[in-house]
Amino acid sequence: MGICGVNSFCVPNGGQADCICLPGSKIVNEVTAGCEKISDADGCGNNQSFTYAIQELQNTTWDHSPYSIMTLSEKKDCEEACLEDCNCDAAFFDQDGSSRKQKFPLKFVRQRDPRTALIKVATAKYNNSDRFIRKEEKEKIRMDILIIGVSLAAFGLVMLVIATVLLRKSYIWAYEMILPKGDAKLDEDLGPLSYSYFEQERMTEGFKEEIGRGAFGTVYKGVILNNVQKVVAVKRLDKVLRDGEIEFQTEMKVIGKTHHRNLVRLIGFCVDGPNRLLVYEYMGNGSLADTLFAPKTPPPWDKRMQIAHNIARGILYLHVDCMSKIIHCDIKPQNILMDENCCAKISDFGLAKLLQPDQTRTFTCIRGTRAIGVDWNLPEEEAILDEWVCRCFENGELGKLVGDEEIDM
Repeated sequence: MGICGVNSFCVPNGGQADCICLPGSKIVNEVTAGCEKISDADGCGNNQSFTYAIQELQNTTWDHSPYSIMTLSEKKDCEEACLEDCNCDAAFFDQDGSSRKQKFPLKFVRQRDPRTALIKVATAKYNNSDRFIRKEEKEKIRMDILIIGVSLAAFGLVMLVIATVLLRKSYIWAYEMILPKGDAKLDEDLGPLSYSYFEQERMTEGFKEEIGRGAFGTVYKGVILNNVQKVVAVKRLDKVLRDGEIEFQTEMKVIGKTHHRNLVRLIGFCVDGPNRLLVYEYMGNGSLADTLFAPKTPPPWDKRMQIAHNIARGILYLHVDCMSKIIHCDIKPQNILMDENCCAKISDFGLAKLLQPDQTRTFTCIRGTRAIGVDWNLPEEEAILDEWVCRCFENGELGKLVGDEEIDM
């Protein structure tokens, strides 16, 4: 019905707006209720106390809800039809010959129409200058609008808070649903993403392409489909009930918090029923064992030194710079992976042991794969490679390590 209510319309007044009653009507006590007829008569011609006439309003229209529609050729005929009808308070004549008769109240009156409205008025009571919005009433309207606006803003803020709380609770509930029901728990500040077992199957095409196998599980090649395809390595842990569960907990707590260019990055994990899987960045050039032993010609000395430096930087980070000090316990060529730029990165923290901040010494039993750092094809004094290298260094016989290759001693 607009801000002015029924039977009235707005007109500009110095940046504000005044509400004007339709001819033959006056304001009611409540401003927003609009206007009512001045005459108490029914509008019938047999009432001798009033005479009636049609008042034209140019460019005026309203929400049409006629109780009678007639076909008349002239506007004058439309006026006479309304004057003779006791129920008619207003009429609207259209150039197509239709005449609509309507009773008060008239809703959504507006002066934005090229046609003419016809209003029946009691001439004895009519006052054409019935402007009814006083200064106090306009201030009351502005105050009402302000109160409504503040109330809506407060309501919106409350709804936003409620929605945020519900969204957070639903997220926590969904996160808890993926946790194992036993003793295994995950840190809240864990960085890697969580995947379902179904997503892992789709990622690896049903664990189709095996690219590695270790003491605790098998590694498969997979693809994460986001905006761009990202190749990953998915490690499926086999011994979940005992060693696999311990390894999973260790890798999730430790690798998830380690970030170094010479450490293989953990991207995500899967805890789905009995299934435990880890998603790593894909290392396109295999392991250091492939680089050293597979080709007919091993890499040159400077390349081997670069690889050694990369491994040393990774170990330094684990031993010194990492928030939780880590001893790998299983450094070997098979656990050193090479990325597409042939940068060496340390992988497989499944046998890592955390050092507490107050620990100065750590005793560990020998763990890992048998025959690491040992070449049984060499004589006994050279079979254990690290001991042989140490003796060569102490005896000034480093040339034995490189054979005929020309190096900067």
